[in-house]
Amino acid sequence: MSTVDRMLIRTIIECLKQTCTDELPPNSRSDHSFINDPKVAGETETKGQIKLRFKTAAGKDVVCIRFFQLTQKASKMEFKALESVL
Repeated sequence: MSTVDRMLIRTIIECLKQTCTDELPPNSRSDHSFINDPKVAGETETKGQIKLRFKTAAGKDVVCIRFFQLTQKASKMEFKALESVL
């Protein structure tokens, strides 16, 4: 398994953990590194979304969605969890 494959698997696992438990990934500095940096995108704000679709034990489809926003302020970045939908 290549290094890129291991990084991709780790990223997917971190997204699942964030969606299910609302726990930050390790070394994420309050989610700043979990969402694309607005400076890299040439914007003052970037938004992120994690969607998880699964079936319950009863066979019912369920979708869990979390929305995030990272805004570049004058001297710091501000992270916000906008909403969660189940």
